[in-house]
Amino acid sequence: MMNDKHKQSHLVGSYCCLGIVTFFSAFLWSACVEVEDIKLDAFLGSATPGEDLPVLKPLTESTLLRFQTVNGAKGLSLQDQRLNTLCEAGTAIISADGDRLLCTPESKATPLRFIDRLSGSTIKSLAEWTSSNLAKPMMPKDGTVFASPIEVPDELDHIAIYDEFAIEVARLKSLVMHGFVGPDHLIINRPAEIWALRDQGEGGLTIEEAPAEPSLFQIGTSDFLMHDALPYGVVYDERGVVYFLGVDQNSAIKLGDGQLIGLGERKAIVLTRESTFQSRLNVYELGAEVGSSPQYSVVLPDARFGQTYQAKIVGTEKVLFETYRTRSCDERVTYAVQTHLIDLKAETVTAINTSQEPHQVAVGGAGRYALVKHLDNCGRSMGSAEIFDLKEKESKALPEMMRGQVKEIAVSSKGGYLAVMSENTVWLLDGTNLSSNVVLSNEEMLGDLSFNP
Repeated sequence: MMNDKHKQSHLVGSYCCLGIVTFFSAFLWSACVEVEDIKLDAFLGSATPGEDLPVLKPLTESTLLRFQTVNGAKGLSLQDQRLNTLCEAGTAIISADGDRLLCTPESKATPLRFIDRLSGSTIKSLAEWTSSNLAKPMMPKDGTVFASPIEVPDELDHIAIYDEFAIEVARLKSLVMHGFVGPDHLIINRPAEIWALRDQGEGGLTIEEAPAEPSLFQIGTSDFLMHDALPYGVVYDERGVVYFLGVDQNSAIKLGDGQLIGLGERKAIVLTRESTFQSRLNVYELGAEVGSSPQYSVVLPDARFGQTYQAKIVGTEKVLFETYRTRSCDERVTYAVQTHLIDLKAETVTAINTSQEPHQVAVGGAGRYALVKHLDNCGRSMGSAEIFDLKEKESKALPEMMRGQVKEIAVSSKGGYLAVMSENTVWLLDGTNLSSNVVLSNEEMLGDLSFNP
């Protein structure tokens, strides 16, 4: 028997005898020789053996800054710094990769348009679309289909689904549309149900081929959060227990005890009370084996009874944890009065704003800076905001030209960019040195400032 070292060198030698050029024997292809073991990791990256590999830029940083103006939806490409009009009139929904647009006009007199952004061509122009507070046109993250309420003469409104070939693939009577979970499932009705739009075989069902009874799966609760990333489904709590119902499952899976307060990609955030003045933040992985323990568990010493909380995953190992308040003004509004950033891996908690005054925080998953905007008691911007340095744990003033006129704020997914909007200007700030540039000025800004994805 050969030991592992001789076995490996024998194999390399055998390959070169066959005339096969490998990474290690390219210069020896014409002769059979014994080759010593080589540590592959010494050749990965551009570093020489013994040196640290270079730090690479995040692979999933945002690619587009988008916002709404009086003249339509605009988008700034962060790669080439080019500003483009996404939709000339109305609002825009854009796919995660930025390739597809759903342009919703201000009036039903103008067709709804499903657009290929790269070519600028219209895939589908829908004249009979409609909209209400309960059902608005929607598109999943991958941009392969879109859904819209449509007017049907002498009947209640229907929801119709169209694919990237402008073909209607499904239709159902409904007045309520909550949103997509993946490209092939839409949540509709009250109580909510998951509607399977297409069969699981090749291709999709047209309306003529669709079965008389469409596939509907009852969610089982009036309050739920949609998980629009693999594994697709909904998460909800019922009587102190949190469940996950996948789109391809007939029954829900118990995640753990507590109150559901937020979601992230493949993660559910659950708050479990341990005493009057202490709670535990548990993060469960969706798709894990039934009965699995939390992926992360962090003690929150000041999360008390009588307060309400919400949270979201930023990046992969951080949670933006907010104590919030709900009020009825012109409409029902919700805003934060305390905000903390929790590092799940290090189990540390950083206070960003604990003033008990209404505010909004925008933060990325790996950046140094967050933005904090101050609100009135009805959740409206007061014009003031500041930069919060997560490393130094202190606030910094915005550049002077932005002070006192802040309308919207946003931070990119990894924190590499920050954006501020006033009534007539949008600025982009570098997330490392806070230098800023004007994206667009002298145009009335309506809002909807966000990074994509």
